[in-house]
Amino acid sequence: MPAALRRVTQRDITLVAGVSQATVSSVLNNRADADVRIAPETRERVLQAIADTGYVADSVARRLASRFDAYGGPMWNVQLAAASMTALPVLVVFVVAQKQFVEGLAHTGLKG
Repeated sequence: MPAALRRVTQRDITLVAGVSQATVSSVLNNRADADVRIAPETRERVLQAIADTGYVADSVARRLASRFDAYGGPMWNVQLAAASMTALPVLVVFVVAQKQFVEGLAHTGLKG
């Protein structure tokens, strides 16, 4: 039985082209602003490596890395999940501390 074909990743492109991950990412995202300077020869080498390996961008990974969905709006489900995961430990500590505070008041005999 043949081994399952592995998906070509940006890491594979970096190895074939002999460049950094940042360079591959910049070429794939077609960045050409003042902060990113890629020599035309390097850009061609990366594009040739992409063609040689048959690299296809993973749309799911791209959406996960982006802060916006396909329609340009914020990814509310991801933001809500992050907010929930952040708030959960705070709520647990609050519930535990509240119970101990009430128990402490009950043991001291303070009357309201």
